[in-house]
Amino acid sequence: MRQLKRLCLALVCIMILGLIASTGAQHARADSATPIAAEPPPATPVPTSAPAAPAATATSTKAAIKTIGAASIGLPTPTPTPTPTGTPTPTPTPKPSLTLSHASAFVGDKLTICAYNFPSLTTTVFKIDGRRISSGTTGRGGGLCVRVIVGDVVEGSHTISATAGKGSASAKLTIQPSEGVSALTVAAGNPVTVSVHGFHANEVVSIRFYALNSTTKYVVLGRISTNSIGTGMKTVVIPRGVLAGSHKLVSYGRDAHAGVYIDVTRVRQESPFLSGFLVDLPISPRI
Repeated sequence: MRQLKRLCLALVCIMILGLIASTGAQHARADSATPIAAEPPPATPVPTSAPAAPAATATSTKAAIKTIGAASIGLPTPTPTPTPTGTPTPTPTPKPSLTLSHASAFVGDKLTICAYNFPSLTTTVFKIDGRRISSGTTGRGGGLCVRVIVGDVVEGSHTISATAGKGSASAKLTIQPSEGVSALTVAAGNPVTVSVHGFHANEVVSIRFYALNSTTKYVVLGRISTNSIGTGMKTVVIPRGVLAGSHKLVSYGRDAHAGVYIDVTRVRQESPFLSGFLVDLPISPRI
């Protein structure tokens, strides 16, 4: 009997222990299964209807973006890019040029021709109206000067040119008519040869001998027919009986004249024959 009570007591104890263990297990499961609830975020209100965005042009959108961007970010105003300076214009290369010591000359005069800015160390040919008159070699600076004697050419304007390689230049020279005599001192009644240069081609030139100290009284001693380059020659005789002294001997062409003074010697008296041929005509006092 005593053993039965002990057995019952043991069973009761076992049941109590089992109940206690079962209750603890249930609490443990409940603790592990229940999560810690986080604080819910505030709910975003859903708009019932979104207003229509106004249409913006490309220009206004760009302007707005630039303005808002600068205002919101606070960017500094960019420094404008300086305008680049233009490339300096290169100094042009000087062109070849030609100068003459005289703008006008007589046949037989000395003339200096200078060429500048031509190719350096290059043979340069000088011409008048296309006819070669001289040549030389330019220096390192491209310059060259030559001296020539004006040859027989007709009266008027002529072209002096210079050519060296690809360089060329020209200048104008005016030829004036001239007269020459075989002697500047002649005895009355003796011959003298008169030559003319620089007159027109194929024209007739009259040779006038003027009375002493006169610009209007003269006698025509002869006439010269010029050739194709305006040159001619004729021998005439100084009248007998003219007064001794300096007389003008002038050659007259169509529109120009030239002359010299000659000294006449061995004169006794004025010849009546010569006086009868002297005429009063106004002429230029130039020779």
